[in-house]
Amino acid sequence: MKTQTLSTTMQSFDYNSAYFDGKMNDWTSISIGEISSRLLTTFKGQAFPRNGIALDYGCGSGPYFPFLKQSSLDVVGVDISPEAVKQAGTKPYKAVRLLEQGKAPLPDCSAAIVFSTEVLEHIEDAEGAIHEFHRLLKDGGLLILTTTMYFSSINVYLATAIQEKHSLLKIARELWQYVLGFFSAERQQKFVRQWCFQPLGGHFHGFRPRNLKKMISGAGFQITEMRPLYIFEPIGFCRFSTVKSVNESFRFPKNLPVMAVVLAISMANFLLKTLRIGANNTYLVAKKLPCVA
Repeated sequence: MKTQTLSTTMQSFDYNSAYFDGKMNDWTSISIGEISSRLLTTFKGQAFPRNGIALDYGCGSGPYFPFLKQSSLDVVGVDISPEAVKQAGTKPYKAVRLLEQGKAPLPDCSAAIVFSTEVLEHIEDAEGAIHEFHRLLKDGGLLILTTTMYFSSINVYLATAIQEKHSLLKIARELWQYVLGFFSAERQQKFVRQWCFQPLGGHFHGFRPRNLKKMISGAGFQITEMRPLYIFEPIGFCRFSTVKSVNESFRFPKNLPVMAVVLAISMANFLLKTLRIGANNTYLVAKKLPCVA
């Protein structure tokens, strides 16, 4: 199957409408504290070239520019959205440019850092995007990205099942399809595209850790850090609906109050986070290996 470019993929979803009609601000307010803290820690703890630029790939309105500036590099942003470029261009940084066909209008090996947060899952040809990151980076440069994991898709499906009042049989069938996605990339993509594309703003992927590592390592990177990112609770389908609607949709006994459901979910989330499993997102740092002649 022929893959779409980043540009045509995003335009088919109407990226401007989805992300600059309030949603982008909501997402940033939730995620920026956790992600920016890790970003600054990476700058302090990992070596990278001190010449070149820090590139924000998929920069949106530019909320991470102040943190990227802490790298002591000139900061450049690229995005496919004209509205994003317009908003980010009001900030006092070196440049903000429009992506064309998924390619940054920048020379090879021009970046010391490529930062891309919650963008890769929106790109149908994710492998092509990773090769673009490799092209842009200098030897020894850092790829710093966050992206959505496959685990998140079950939260989105359950929220949809609650809102659309799916039967228990249908829920059981879809849960089985979700489980099969751990063993088949094709099934995983089908599940994500069926249940997550619209609710999550154009998601094509929910990555599995092993597959993501393989894709990045295969593109000429050495992964130096990959950790769960708990921007949202592991069991987080209630953020798409309400606990009361969950209680009513699954027809719990009348003597089981809403607060009991809240407590059970809270305890499960605490256990999952303690065990460092069930994250909806991941934070990954990889170093570009020198090219072998």
